[in-house]
Parts: sequence; structure tokens; C-alpha cells
Amino acid sequence: MHPPSLARNSVSSKMLSVLLGLLSCSQLAAAAKPPVDVVCCPTSRTYLKEPQPSTALMSYPGSGNTWVRHIIETLTGYHTTSVYCDKTLAPVFKAECDHSDRYNHSIAVKTHKLKYCSRWNRAIVVIRNPLHSIRGEYQRLNTHSHTGYVDQEDWDWQDWYDVSTRMCESWTRMFQEVFGSDTTPGCATQSNYKVFFYEDLKTAAGSLNPYFLDELLAWFGIQKPDSFYDCALKFNKGQYARVLPADHPAARLLNDTETLRRMNVAGCMSTFESYLQRFPRLQQPLDTI
Repeated sequence: MHPPSLARNSVSSKMLSVLLGLLSCSQLAAAAKPPVDVVCCPTSRTYLKEPQPSTALMSYPGSGNTWVRHIIETLTGYHTTSVYCDKTLAPVFKAECDHSDRYNHSIAVKTHKLKYCSRWNRAIVVIRNPLHSIRGEYQRLNTHSHTGYVDQEDWDWQDWYDVSTRMCESWTRMFQEVFGSDTTPGCATQSNYKVFFYEDLKTAAGSLNPYFLDELLAWFGIQKPDSFYDCALKFNKGQYARVLPADHPAARLLNDTETLRRMNVAGCMSTFESYLQRFPRLQQPLDTI
């Protein structure tokens, strides 16, 4: 049977879903007349065929770890897993609860347990402005959701001040476990730890920074032709972004004097600034600078 001839924009979504069930993505693209721009992406993930050194994906909670997992899986086609078993993430990350011997067969393992960093052979570390990451984690703790936020009428400024101050102190302690402090060495070395700043992962226009994909592939040792680069560029939103209403109290935290005062006293902001100076920043595309 010859594949049907498809005119651009003439196929209903229902018909397209039927055709996708009969034809491969590449066959569908080849059958279209005139040609259509189709990005063919894998519909499932696989484990690494050969074990690799155990690789952590480290961050403080609220720093975009889940989104970076999505990017890594989409880019490489390989499973990531986790030291946790978050049932709300398991429908998307199929290896989320796989705590067998698969750590070495997954391309990365999510963890916020930075004090155990010596257990890993290497790690990707995502560092985000602590005010943003703490705001995200505060919402998650109060809603038990990766995308939810506290109802505006239930927002408690005093609770936010108290909890965020403690979180700021823990933010610094957690990263000092990895990178060391003035008095204690950390477990990271330049060769086996790759640092990304969350703020660099998108362009000024809000799109995914392609240099992030390039550096991930180089660090994992995967050739670009063997990756799903175009898939990662096209399908990089993920399903777990938290979008705050513009009038939500949490949207005003960046300009809240008391929040900024407490964060500065607690020390996480100065630690973050020191890391910005210490580690290389990701290049930005020229057309977005």
C-alpha cells in the first residue's frame, strides 16, 4: 500500500493521529506533498547499553532540576532516574522509581542530597538564584505540587520570612558540601563536576539556549548526529513549569525589602554571587545579546 499524499495544513488532527499510528514519523514526512517540516523524535526512552560512571543531576530544590531532566532525556533519548520515588513525576519520567542497579545505566540521577556528593563519580550541578529557587520550593512544600502555588488569600508573609531565611542558610550549607568553604574542602573537582547556572539556560527572548545542548552532549561524550538535538530545541518546555499570576504576592519577592535584607544576612546571596565569579558562564547566542 502506498502512503497517502498529504497536503500542507489539510490534515485534521484526528486523521494525523491515525496516520501516525500506521506510518513512522520519517515515512509521514516523506509522504507529504508539498514536504512538511517534521521533527522525528523517539516516543520512549532507553537505558544505556553499557554502564557509565554514576552521574548525579544535583541542585537545590526549586532550581529547575525536573526541567533539566526533561531536556536531557529529550536530547539523548536515555532514561534519567532519581534517588527519590515521586509518583507525580513517574508518569513522565518512566525510570523515576527505578532503584535497582540501573543508576549506572541511566544517563543521570536526580538528587537534592548534596551532602552525599562523594558517592557519585561525577555530577551536573544546576545553580539558580537562591531567591528564585527558594520561592519555588516554598510553593511546592505548601501545595505538594510541582506546578501549584499558595492561594493569594492564604499567603503569610511572616511564615515566608521565617521559612525562607532557614532555606537560605540551608542553600549555602548544601552547596558548600560540594564546592567547599573557607574551612572545609568540598567533594567536587573541576574535571568531574559540570556547573550550569539556571539563568543561562534560556536566551533573553526566553527560548532554550542551544549552547546548553552543545555542552551537555560534549560532557556526556555524545556526538551531535547521535543525539535528538532538534527534538530538544523544539520540545523543551516540559510539563512542570510553575507560572505565578502577576498579582500574586510571591511575584513581588524580588523587590521586597525585608526578603532581600534577610537573604543577605543569611548569606545565600553572597554565596551565589561568589559562584557566578568562580564558574564559567554559558555562552549566549549573538542574536539575543
